[in-house]
Amino acid sequence: MFVWAILSIPKANIGQSYITALGVRTGKFFGLTLQQKIVNSITAELIYVPSTRYYEEEYYALIRKHKRILSKSFNVYAGAGLHMINKNHRFNSNPLGIVTQVGVELNIWRLNTSFDFLPSIFIRNSEYLLDHSSSLSIRYIILKSKKKKFLKWKL
Repeated sequence: MFVWAILSIPKANIGQSYITALGVRTGKFFGLTLQQKIVNSITAELIYVPSTRYYEEEYYALIRKHKRILSKSFNVYAGAGLHMINKNHRFNSNPLGIVTQVGVELNIWRLNTSFDFLPSIFIRNSEYLLDHSSSLSIRYIILKSKKKKFLKWKL
């Protein structure tokens, strides 16, 4: 509730200082994460987590809204998307669910660090109903946003 309240406050500044970031995700299991800025404070994130349980792979596709807190480099975000578990490489009977995400993010130089919580509700396959994970992600910022130039007053 607190995160949604912060995200709803209008502000002209964008919420992240990068365009593309790629890195690792740690938590119960290790994975890969790729983030791409879509427009101003909206990003898309793809997450791949190999071999989590019994020869399974997890895939996440999320859309996130960022809101800066103290500076352009420190922000909170919330988002939603799809979560799929690939069981033994059989895509037709795999669990598919809806995932939400809340977290905080800090950028220092070309390093993007974030901590988030991802609860999932599965809508296909009754073997799984609910799942969740909390993870720390560390990404290298491949493309940075261009800094806005201030107007230079001439006398």
